[in-house]
Amino acid sequence: MKHIASIQVLRAIAALSVAVGHVQRNAILIASANHREFDPVLLDLTEAGVDLFFVISGFVMVYASRDLFAAPGGGLVFFSRRIARIVPLYWSMTTIFLTAVLISPTLIPVGRPGPAEILTSYFFIPYYRPDSSWMHPVYSVGWTLNYEMFFYAIFGCVIALPVKRALTVLTAIFCTLAIAGVIFHPAPGIFFFWSRPVILEFVMGAWIGYVCLTEFKVTNRTAVMFALAGIGGFALQVISGVYAHGSWRPLVWGLPAAAIIAAATLSNWNITARGVWKPMVLLGGASYALYLVHPIGVHAMHLLWEKLGLPAHASETVYFFVTLAPLPLLAVAIYLCFEKPVTKMLQMLCAAQVPHAAPALADLRRAHLETRGVDQNRGAIVQASLGEPPLMVFREPRYDEERDLRKHQPSGEGALT
Repeated sequence: MKHIASIQVLRAIAALSVAVGHVQRNAILIASANHREFDPVLLDLTEAGVDLFFVISGFVMVYASRDLFAAPGGGLVFFSRRIARIVPLYWSMTTIFLTAVLISPTLIPVGRPGPAEILTSYFFIPYYRPDSSWMHPVYSVGWTLNYEMFFYAIFGCVIALPVKRALTVLTAIFCTLAIAGVIFHPAPGIFFFWSRPVILEFVMGAWIGYVCLTEFKVTNRTAVMFALAGIGGFALQVISGVYAHGSWRPLVWGLPAAAIIAAATLSNWNITARGVWKPMVLLGGASYALYLVHPIGVHAMHLLWEKLGLPAHASETVYFFVTLAPLPLLAVAIYLCFEKPVTKMLQMLCAAQVPHAAPALADLRRAHLETRGVDQNRGAIVQASLGEPPLMVFREPRYDEERDLRKHQPSGEGALT
């Protein structure tokens, strides 16, 4: 499916941009220690990869969960999928990082975390340390997952409603939180963290996912305009130097990211998982692994670079490329050998705990199609009960109970999750 392929390409770009930013920051440290200068390229903009991730996450949750809305057991299925997908690799990387910090504090020179900080890190709860300038878990890149899990928690609750109503409630909740955060300026803590306006980027992606489900299309010319608007928005931030990390972040980085994702998913661009796009689609599948693994990889290369005395013989530009090059390969290896099989295994175990979910979803699907009057020869919903013309027609596949049951069995959830 081209939608999956286009999203995977964007996920690969997002993960790579974050990795590029971290490698450049290390290059700056090495240059400074050796009384040299390293000129980074678009250093601030590389952080916008996180915003691209957040909008993509909103899109994917709606698109991949389209059959779970208003379905009995849909919330349980959603939560089990998310836990199986997110927890194993994050807990593994957190444990590796924490072990290194506790065994050899000089290896990773960070403050020694206390029990409360460790516990909240594993359970995706924001934790504020007075000696830190920002709220981040033990494994610092996990701060984005604290936002992700909060979004999943709210999304998993509203998924009990029909899709449009669910997204309306989700939007109301997130907008209320963001407005409250801007007005009341809460002290650092849980409410401060989860009321940051950046949460609105999930809402942007969710509504793009909803429009995509309607099979609404834009012309290729319009899609190009969306894409150029998104790129132009990022370029404008770079040129203007506008601070993008505060309350304006959803506008400065979120809207350009949303425009690019809308262009990729609502157009007829022929992006597939084959040919020239295949490596990027594969890296998109491994983007979560790349995001989580790259900090340790970058730090390990930094230590090795210093140990071998290379700063005296090689430039920071060489360090940048030598460090960045193996990271995608490492991420793909971890994705194929650990993340993907473990996710599939855990989803099978979770499915065994909620065996009623798949039959219930199939029954609901059948009842939904029967009550709304489906022309099964054409696979289109016909709103004939009220005799009113539909405002928007959803194209649906012909109902096939056996196929629907198979679809809800754990299968690793494909690339989109």
